[in-house]
Amino acid sequence: MKAWIPLLGTAGAAFAIGYGVAAFTGSGPASGDTRSASHSSSALARLFSSSSRTSSHTLGAPGTKLSEADLVAEVQAALADPDQEDRFGQLWWLMKSVTRENARAAVEAIRKDSNPDTRYIAGYFLRAWAKLDPQAALTYAQGLPQESQRREAIIGALGGWATNDYEAASRWAKTLPDGQFRRQAQQAILGALAEKDPEQALQLAMTSGLNGRGFDLAYPIFSRFVRQDPTRAAERAASLPAGQLRRSAVSIVANSWGMQDREAALEWAQGLSDRSSRQQAVASVTQQWAREDFSATFAWLKKLPAGSERNELVRNLTYSAMDQDPMNAISLLDLVSSTNEQDNMLRNIASNWARMDPAAARKWADSQTDAAVKRAVFDGLVSGLADTDPQAAANLVKTLPPGDAQRNATERISSQWANNDPAAAAQWALGLPAGDARDQAIRNIASQWADADPAAAMKWVDQLPAGTARDNAAANIVGAWARTDPTAAAQWALAKLPAGDQLNNALSNIASQWANNDPAAAAQWSSTLPEGSARTQALTSTMHEWVGQDPTHALSWFSSVPAGEARDEAIIHFWDQIYQSGDIVQSQQWLSSMSDPKKRSTHLFYLARRWIQRDPTAAQAWMSTTPDLSADTKQKLIATYVHPQQAAQ
Repeated sequence: MKAWIPLLGTAGAAFAIGYGVAAFTGSGPASGDTRSASHSSSALARLFSSSSRTSSHTLGAPGTKLSEADLVAEVQAALADPDQEDRFGQLWWLMKSVTRENARAAVEAIRKDSNPDTRYIAGYFLRAWAKLDPQAALTYAQGLPQESQRREAIIGALGGWATNDYEAASRWAKTLPDGQFRRQAQQAILGALAEKDPEQALQLAMTSGLNGRGFDLAYPIFSRFVRQDPTRAAERAASLPAGQLRRSAVSIVANSWGMQDREAALEWAQGLSDRSSRQQAVASVTQQWAREDFSATFAWLKKLPAGSERNELVRNLTYSAMDQDPMNAISLLDLVSSTNEQDNMLRNIASNWARMDPAAARKWADSQTDAAVKRAVFDGLVSGLADTDPQAAANLVKTLPPGDAQRNATERISSQWANNDPAAAAQWALGLPAGDARDQAIRNIASQWADADPAAAMKWVDQLPAGTARDNAAANIVGAWARTDPTAAAQWALAKLPAGDQLNNALSNIASQWANNDPAAAAQWSSTLPEGSARTQALTSTMHEWVGQDPTHALSWFSSVPAGEARDEAIIHFWDQIYQSGDIVQSQQWLSSMSDPKKRSTHLFYLARRWIQRDPTAAQAWMSTTPDLSADTKQKLIATYVHPQQAAQ
């Protein structure tokens, strides 16, 4: 796996908090994935050594002065590099050539690139620009048309500005309206301050309300602490109050210190008194160690006492090892005592291996002789292949003996395949042998397909032979369809589904989805259905959603609903929402208005039992006037909850 790959997915987050990567700031990776830390310098060394570069484009020394035209040409050449590592490495290298004169053109060239990951690098160039000319960089950022890009650019510019003038950048950030954007801006500024004074940055973070923001805030502060004095950094991390910031700080210190002095970092990590912090710190150090020397790490692990802490450590190492060498990950399973946990880890390893190298994964799986191991491995293989080659996964399932394993694998393939290519998945499902597995696959595909294209899904279901599989698939589709076009979904359900539970459930699902977006329209539609179970379930679902969103308007509309089963069932389902809001009297009034005397009495009893425990005086005053509770019921409630000693006698 490419050394830079783990970094790419978090490039935007790194930019948003205003600090760069190792190649730019010297402070390490701007990512929560510590795998990128150990590779950054070696990757750059490989990238710019004449003997190993794969790109035909040759860069000058870092910081080479370039004209605007030359820098843009270099940037465009880097953007055109097909190798992802090389492309990002070149762009970071070129940031050191940014000047007041060429910065804007370079930022514009990157922003025009079609790759969204690459466009994040524009934020790093903008940060470099703000170090030199903060007002120009900030003015440019504020002029971007899209709000999300504008905010990210402003935050990046503030990070660069704060590198040279923390006070000025901080004053500017305080003029922003209170909210998430302002907190992100303050966080970027603290990240820049941390490079000069991590202790001051930490103190400000603790007093500014940002200490709950975790890794993004902790990284620039504690990576700098470690570079200054790892022992002091460890003490400072352990002294923080329990919470997200402390967890992040402990992990960062352990990983950064472990790269400098593994033995010292491991000794500190194992000596932490808090179990959670200890596990996290030891995991950070050992994961880094295992990437460098797996055999030594494995030997050290074997010496640890068996138990939950070692199991947790092995589990974490397995996840990191399976990307590099699945066989190393598999060897770790010998250190896990729980058979169930071994099976789960085997599934994860096999699934990941199947995505990376399906042929090798299958060869290893075929070589297994233990039936339980083989079952877990094949389960993982199916899951992994279903993402990358669902037809291969389907072929693999055919080789499994009939039973739960084959049925579960078929269900998994149908869901994953339908996410990417529902038409192909549908064609495959129709070729399956008749039975529960086929019916479930059809239902899964219908649901997944309906999320993307309900009309196409419905057309496919219409062509299925009549029967339970078609009816269940149709019922699954209408719920997804109702999110985008509830009227069409309702018309289709009423026209196509047979009367009974499937139609009732479908209409209830439509009403619930419809009420999420337009409860008044959903309620009006529900009230037009003919009296019966379908109307009852639809009205009940609608009112449950609407009362939760806007009880005043919901109950005002509901007051005109005529007496009957549908009205009573809706009240049964929403009275508790009113009660929970604190309006006990109104919930009692709605229950008292129910037309069915048995249901009315039953649910008023439920209300009285809760009310008398919450407010005995008010509850007894109401009970003394209501004819819906018998005298015996009232006496038992009072004796049980108001005078329990008398009840016991």
